[in-house]
Amino acid sequence: HKEALIDRGYITGKTQTEEIAAFKKVANTFKQVESKTMHITIMPTYNCNFRCPYCYELNLHSKGQNWMEQVISDQAIMKIFEIIDGLEEEGHSIEDINLYGGEPLLMENRKPVDLIVREAQKRSLRIVAVTNGYDLEAFQSYIGPHAISEFQLTLDGKKNTHNKRRKHKDATNTYAQVIWAVDEILGLGAICNLRSNIDHDNIHEIPYILKLIQDKGWDKNKNFRNYFKAVHGCYSTEDNPLRDSDISKYLSELAQSKAHASGPDKILPESFVKSEMTGVASELIGRFEYALKTGDYALFKSSYCGAVNGMLVFDPYGDVYPCWDTVGKKNQKIGTLGQAGLQLNDNFEKWQDRQPQNIDACSRCAYALYCGGGCPAHAQVKEKDIQAPYCDAFKEVFDQVIPATYTAFKNRL
Repeated sequence: HKEALIDRGYITGKTQTEEIAAFKKVANTFKQVESKTMHITIMPTYNCNFRCPYCYELNLHSKGQNWMEQVISDQAIMKIFEIIDGLEEEGHSIEDINLYGGEPLLMENRKPVDLIVREAQKRSLRIVAVTNGYDLEAFQSYIGPHAISEFQLTLDGKKNTHNKRRKHKDATNTYAQVIWAVDEILGLGAICNLRSNIDHDNIHEIPYILKLIQDKGWDKNKNFRNYFKAVHGCYSTEDNPLRDSDISKYLSELAQSKAHASGPDKILPESFVKSEMTGVASELIGRFEYALKTGDYALFKSSYCGAVNGMLVFDPYGDVYPCWDTVGKKNQKIGTLGQAGLQLNDNFEKWQDRQPQNIDACSRCAYALYCGGGCPAHAQVKEKDIQAPYCDAFKEVFDQVIPATYTAFKNRL
């Protein structure tokens, strides 16, 4: 066993300086690989028919309704696809086209969405839509592997709770529509990711959400997954915001309490297996399950997300941003889209350089190649600097998830 630890570098004779140099070399190698895959997001509009109280884009409404209602032009869409063609010719892989907003699938966005779908189909590109699903009926013909093949919807709890949190600007019942939308998406063969934004007000409705998923039979569908995400402290109005680690702890305790339950409120164990605690926890589970199944290293990463690997978010005004969290903030845009194509500014390089090997605290951290330095957009909000590390609750989530992943793997043997 000692020889194996030495062979894998867990026991080493290197000095701290040599260790940091080795870490930077490994991280730079991963960065080069990760940068080959790029993510493209198109925002048909900033406008939205919801007024969710925790939305980080609520402040954009101060720009006025005319500003919010601007819709991306056909010329801009065609220019974006020219840029995509150029990136692929340069050797980049475009993984998918994301539709984002605002609300991308507003009824009045049919025309630009139709053009985006047609151009993506010509290039065999996947389309993913982050939507509230309220106007989805107007886009039924686009749902499925042939067009928009993946959707993210949000369900925040029981009917009354959901309707208070996922508020339509004119209507009162958004709960029924999201239930219909999940059924419709799965029925038409597309992938449905059901997210629940969790804080102190609705954490105790997680059992209801799990039971609903079980009763609807969604968890039996290979195209369905759900996950719980803390309303981020950067945007929460609570004095002591819930964190991802709180949710994973709650789920773990809930699973244990339901292990011997019976009757109509019983939640089957597989519901907890299917349900992913948070985006971070889900990713960690995948990386360590790979290691347990193959005997190989747990998969590393050098970047927190695609935003520091060249992700491009095109808004309806021709401004380009690195990340969904930054849209509409002019001082954070990384470029513009014009007749001459894409013109990047100095912010682009700042985001690309935001890697753990370039952050002093991260280069000495044992979690760096799993964390990737944390969210740069949240570092900007909290620390006023995207080059600062943003640890959040990563260590706590890691320390909860990894032993649980090992125990679950061992129990399946």
